[in-house]
Amino acid sequence: METNKSNKSFAFTLLWCLMGLFTYVSCSNEDMQEQQPVKVHFDVEKVPFNNASTRSAGEDYMSWKDNDIVYIYFNNGQYTYAKYLKQDGWTLQYSSGTIPSSGTCKCRHFANPVSYQSSNTVVTLNSSSVDFSDISADFSYSKDGVLSIVSNLAPNCVRIRFKGKSGESIRVSGFVLNSSFNAVFQRVTVSISAISLTVGSDGYTPYIYGMLPNGNLVITRNGSEYVKSVRADALKVGQSGYIVLDELKSSDAAIHLELTREEFGSDNCLDKDVVELSADKTTLFFNAYPDDEQTVYITANVKWHMSSSPNWLNIITAQPTSGSGIGKITVFPTNNTTSSERTGVIEVEGDGGSQKISITVSQEAGGSTNIDREDFSADKDLN
Repeated sequence: METNKSNKSFAFTLLWCLMGLFTYVSCSNEDMQEQQPVKVHFDVEKVPFNNASTRSAGEDYMSWKDNDIVYIYFNNGQYTYAKYLKQDGWTLQYSSGTIPSSGTCKCRHFANPVSYQSSNTVVTLNSSSVDFSDISADFSYSKDGVLSIVSNLAPNCVRIRFKGKSGESIRVSGFVLNSSFNAVFQRVTVSISAISLTVGSDGYTPYIYGMLPNGNLVITRNGSEYVKSVRADALKVGQSGYIVLDELKSSDAAIHLELTREEFGSDNCLDKDVVELSADKTTLFFNAYPDDEQTVYITANVKWHMSSSPNWLNIITAQPTSGSGIGKITVFPTNNTTSSERTGVIEVEGDGGSQKISITVSQEAGGSTNIDREDFSADKDLN
């Protein structure tokens, strides 16, 4: 009996020691990852909005600040992140597993975050936070543990601001802004909460960063609410836009695209007529007896108007036949009862003849081979 007890006691003691050793080794490995960061050679640049070579005063999203983080994702499913300190440069702070020797990786960075939480795996964001990414950065990882990365981080969002009177306060709802980022799952949480803004001495509010909705922006100004329908693709990723507050009472109110000196040879293009006029399609085709209307979206940085259209085409618009910024022209032709296909042209011009676009509309032939819709229904006896 005593021998059995001794054996059990010995086995229990051995198991306890092994568990303690395992715990020590595990903790030591974790401590090595967190407390002995690997040096990172970052040849990394941020691409400004609109690809401008210079930035306006007050745009601090371009500079690197202490404790800035870039998250790095490798093709083998592993990820790591590097932290910046002005005194030390970049250091690798964490690695979820084995880093490949070389290849391409994805980099993600948020400028002007609110805070980092959960060991830097969760980033809290707001309307001032700027999302940057590079889906194909080059990297190499040396045997002595140095990670070298070449990356151009480009904006992964749009930005808008509002033009008005200095000191004026507004509230904006409906703009899709990032509220948090989970680095482990690469998941961004968004919000459409109201944003309070004040017009500065330069006549503009600060920018807000995120995405436009496919829906409504609600702007509260001087106690009045203005609801403006917008499209998510009114601004492309990396572009800037602005809304003129004094235009809110007009159907012409729209998002104006901000253009840079590189594009138009001017230091400030915001208050000038920029010759930018385009349509999302320039050809339309209808059946002889059409069922549905079709819509053409107009993007402009100048005032525009529809100068001509064929008389057999009914023009239906959500706005009047002119506008600025993003507008739309919806058309629906009359039945073509002739035996010939017909073609017409919708002309859209920038005010002052600055630019013109043509939208060709075609409709197939009808004629005697077609049954008139008014003479046909499912209830008629065709025998």
